[in-house]
Amino acid sequence: MDHTRLVQLGLMVSLAITLFVTWRSLSLEQMVFRTSAELAENLPPIWMVQVTDLHFSQFRGPDRPTALNRFCSFLAHSVSPRAVIISGDLVDAKDKTGFGSGQYEEEWITYRQTSEECKRILGHNVKWFDLRGNHDNFDVDNGFTGKDYFKEYSTQGARHGRSYLEKLPYGNSSISVVG
Repeated sequence: MDHTRLVQLGLMVSLAITLFVTWRSLSLEQMVFRTSAELAENLPPIWMVQVTDLHFSQFRGPDRPTALNRFCSFLAHSVSPRAVIISGDLVDAKDKTGFGSGQYEEEWITYRQTSEECKRILGHNVKWFDLRGNHDNFDVDNGFTGKDYFKEYSTQGARHGRSYLEKLPYGNSSISVVG
């Protein structure tokens, strides 16, 4: 199976792991004793898609940005998610040999351009939550070095250097996303 097919399969598996949110202002008792069919009548499902380990690299996988854009197009025409969660290893940060590590600004620029295109494809109502992975921290000592490209090129990095809590409006309530 070629790399593109593996990426597509991985993304499809991620799509299958979605959240159907079933709370508004219900008490625990109401949630336990009401069936999901009754809840579904009152609350529309919210699709949240999680994608992991993009590993954008200047040395390997040149088709990854195109594959992610195709996946975003698929999402836009199928489930229309409210949120996309990119859970770490946005970039590869490995040298040409694959043994050394370092932050390469070109990889971060590619990530930024691709994520902006995906957000354009998905529409302005979709929230994009990106999180650091271990590769995104290679050679970033304390988060204050000049090579902390996550802060400059990720969607959440300028506002949240590390962990964060965001809320998605949902009817009269909200859904908390911890990143």
